Amino acid sequence: MNQSSKAVCNYSGQIWSSPEMNLEIRILGTMEVLVEGHKVSFGDRKQRLATALMAERGGRLERESFIRSLWPESDPVKAQGLLDGCISGIRNSLRETAPEAAGLVRTHHGVGYELTADPARVDYHRFTRSRIRSKSATSPSERLDLTRRALAEWGSRRLSLPGPIPFGGDVPESMRGIADRMRREYREVLFLHLRARLVCEPPQLLAPELDQLACDEFGVVEHRDQCEELTRLRMEAHYRSGDTAAADAAFGELASALARKRNSASRQTLELRRKIMNNEIPLRLVTDSPAAGTTGPEGDTAAGRSNGNPLPVTGKEDGPSEDAAASAAKEPGGSVFGHTIVTGTQARVFHLAPHANYHEGGEKL
Repeated sequence: MNQSSKAVCNYSGQIWSSPEMNLEIRILGTMEVLVEGHKVSFGDRKQRLATALMAERGGRLERESFIRSLWPESDPVKAQGLLDGCISGIRNSLRETAPEAAGLVRTHHGVGYELTADPARVDYHRFTRSRIRSKSATSPSERLDLTRRALAEWGSRRLSLPGPIPFGGDVPESMRGIADRMRREYREVLFLHLRARLVCEPPQLLAPELDQLACDEFGVVEHRDQCEELTRLRMEAHYRSGDTAAADAAFGELASALARKRNSASRQTLELRRKIMNNEIPLRLVTDSPAAGTTGPEGDTAAGRSNGNPLPVTGKEDGPSEDAAASAAKEPGGSVFGHTIVTGTQARVFHLAPHANYHEGGEKL
């Protein structure tokens, strides 16, 4: 086996030099370490969790952090001995899988230990990279792609509002804070993903999934913000599908759940319901086709076609707004951005142009 070193950089900018080998560490939906394609069999639960802690931190972990997370109730002197034995056991488990793998765990005397694994081979750090990029994505389609990648790192195809439990579900009370933070990051990505889907996909496909999420998890009203955000997504998806009654029913479920806690819906949710019931939600389609009312190269109007594909937009159509007219500008190729604003329960767009941007109220996703 090649024992040459490979320099890698963690998210803190620290440079590592590690044995070059095929290493994969998974700590999200499951907990396993693979060396050269072979699963490492750890001696006990604490060895698995100590390895996960080092992988999650992405670099050096102080002895005090190990002890606080794994032996919080132990005498400090005894805990030091337990930690030393645990690290020795991890190295033995790695060595049994591949002799050179034992060198992946380094000792920093008087400080702690370090797992010198490339962050790109740790599922949590791949998730983090996609999560950060998705928050700054400039288009809904880009955000949708990045959030799909991030959620896939958790290994489950089924979306969950609380979020899967990391470390294979084996989380002691002393590590609950770490697990809860990771699950909050999962939920942050989940809602970014759902909002991007509401923009990029037909609402009829998303509405049943949102209903299922609410059916599975809605009883957990302790997380009020999550329940309200999920409800607003459900209301919009049903409304855009042409089912105002289902949108109002979703609001009713939230109101009933909050009433049991002697609470009420937020102003944002109440305002969305008012707009839905009054049929006031605008829908703006901005494409790179000629402006509405002009004739394209094939004689079609922009309101009816974009790049040769029909745009079935139904509902009440308003005239161009002042801001829409002001923002229309010629592109270098001579085309003019067109703006179509529609309202109504049947307002929907099934076929977007390759560079179309579909959003509500003039505010980008």
